[in-house]
Amino acid sequence: MIGTIPAKLILQLTTAFKEGGLCNRDCTFFYRDHLNKTNVPVLAIAGDLDLICPPEAVEETVKLIPEHLVTYKVFGKPGGPHYAHYDLVGGRLVLEWSLSTPIKRPSPDLASVLPRQPELMRMSPH
Repeated sequence: MIGTIPAKLILQLTTAFKEGGLCNRDCTFFYRDHLNKTNVPVLAIAGDLDLICPPEAVEETVKLIPEHLVTYKVFGKPGGPHYAHYDLVGGRLVLEWSLSTPIKRPSPDLASVLPRQPELMRMSPH
């Protein structure tokens, strides 16, 4: 059973839509300002019909991450199939793609860290 989401968390997440982007609760640490300091591989994905986090927004974020550590992919084709936010965040596509695409190393195999939930594997693209 899922409980309620704490109001403080909701308020913190709303900072993603403000100038400077997502930050901690007291607005003293902006995560975007520290992406260039990462030393771990990052898999950045976007769906061509994602309205929550469109490809343009993901691409702008990817530019802040050291190039040798980021793997970036936009899913969807002009004639379809098309993908929205949940198709990528919780759908089978993430697992399928991770099994067939090399990710910049060092990193664990993405398939080994993703949950293997049957209900996610049955999802289909739009």
